[in-house]
Amino acid sequence: MRQPGPAGKPRDMTTNFQPSDSASPRLLRSEDPAELLAMAHLSFMSSPQDDLVLIGHRGDPSTPVITRSALSHLLDPARHHQLGRHLAMLQARGCSHAVALLVVGDGYRQVDEEHYAHAAIQGGLGLFTAAAALRPDPLQITAAWVLGEGSAHELRLLESPPDRPDITCSPPRLLRPFAETGEAAEAVLTGRALPCTAHMDLFTRIGATLPLATEMLDDGAPAAQQTPLRNDPLPLAEAFSRAQTALRGIPATVQDPSSPLLVTQCEQLARFLRAMAEQEALWELLALCAERGNAPMADLGDVLEEMFHNPDCIPHHDVQAGGSWFMAIEQARTAAAAARDRGPAQGRATAVEAWRALTAALTLLHWWNHRYASAGDLVDELDADERAQRLALLLRRLTDTPIHPAWWPRR
Repeated sequence: MRQPGPAGKPRDMTTNFQPSDSASPRLLRSEDPAELLAMAHLSFMSSPQDDLVLIGHRGDPSTPVITRSALSHLLDPARHHQLGRHLAMLQARGCSHAVALLVVGDGYRQVDEEHYAHAAIQGGLGLFTAAAALRPDPLQITAAWVLGEGSAHELRLLESPPDRPDITCSPPRLLRPFAETGEAAEAVLTGRALPCTAHMDLFTRIGATLPLATEMLDDGAPAAQQTPLRNDPLPLAEAFSRAQTALRGIPATVQDPSSPLLVTQCEQLARFLRAMAEQEALWELLALCAERGNAPMADLGDVLEEMFHNPDCIPHHDVQAGGSWFMAIEQARTAAAAARDRGPAQGRATAVEAWRALTAALTLLHWWNHRYASAGDLVDELDADERAQRLALLLRRLTDTPIHPAWWPRR
């Protein structure tokens, strides 16, 4: 199950909404759990992990609303109120029906047999019961699957007395890999962005070697506690633009470690991380993202206000999950984490500051895209950093309540 947040406190309900700019209906293959999981994978641009995925619809081929929350909300009776909020939010989006995936692990890797059985029986019963209890109208669960170890079992509610509900599981079905699904093939044919983690190990290796040394070390203090010197005059917007170009090129040029171009690309990435270590860099980067496709911000302090109150402030596709800006920030954050943990001591203070700012920026982008579960995962990372806990507390209010941005994804 998803682990509790720091200090043993379970995180409140978080739900991802997939922003959709497509007006054309999509075929919902409710009888094929591999296709359903692939649809969720593409929507979230990441693989669900110990999640309850609910795909809401109106009982017709309308564009589905794809959501997820922690599986623990379903398995822990003390957190069933959060499950109720998840179901009610689907109804608020106009959904009268839903298909459910109870994803144990990632659906493919080996899991504890007892935990899997608990997810199937108790989780299935809890889901059907909670959906039927919604008022004034229940949410109809038209199909429910529990996934684990590369297999899928369909869950069916048996006819039984209301006070003694019972459930049955179908024989196991093979859960095809993502690459073998029709959803993945369609995404390739239509040019849709695919989830890509293939280069993250590469950016981890690159990050550990980046020239980030901008601070004077005090031999009496750990490197992570040093104060970075601010001596790189390159504006953040320019640094980010150059870093994006470098990040796109590094996977090809890294094949020749002695390439002068690779050295230049690494320096451009390093300059961006040094720029992100500046005090106002988080808000500058967030403003750049908010202005992408929207009106310019009059002041850095207006960024969150616009996201909170202006329904016309909508994330450009570049800053949605899988977009070019979004991916560049993810990759730079991966490099910063490696520089913080394994890079030269002289650059670690800069890496720490850059990692905090990039993690917070990515959290707010997830939140702006109604991806509260993903944002909550990043808040957990910040909360584990003692010097970032005040920022984490602020961000947790957005992700766990959740407080919604003003815009709303279109159906």
